[in-house]
Amino acid sequence: LEWSIQWCVLQPMFNSEFRVSQHFLGDVKGLQQRFILLGIAHALLAPYALIFTVSSFLLKNAQQFHAERSYLGPRQWSPLALWLFREFNELPHVFEERMRRSYSPANQYTNMFHNATLVVVGRGVAYVAGAFLAV
Repeated sequence: LEWSIQWCVLQPMFNSEFRVSQHFLGDVKGLQQRFILLGIAHALLAPYALIFTVSSFLLKNAQQFHAERSYLGPRQWSPLALWLFREFNELPHVFEERMRRSYSPANQYTNMFHNATLVVVGRGVAYVAGAFLAV
């Protein structure tokens, strides 16, 4: 995107002395043509960029998807929750063991509800699909 703005606007805007070119100020058709050309190029390259982005995401998170079938983010206690759960003068190894035992019941409880992240992603996909179908 930065390269596109550079090529469409900034490069033809300045002359060799780095001053605003008078030709640029009067060349509305040239700017329109550059924007249209770049829009077509972006539309043609968008599927490849989408495939690259999705495959990059999947490759980065493949191990977590394989290990935890329902993975959409690590579930762990926040620092505030850990601070509130800690008992007065509790030894660190006892606290860590107690927190380790709490993950399984907490995950069972959260699995009883709809996954909020999955709902948001589903609504986003439905919105984009609806936009393409409307056009």
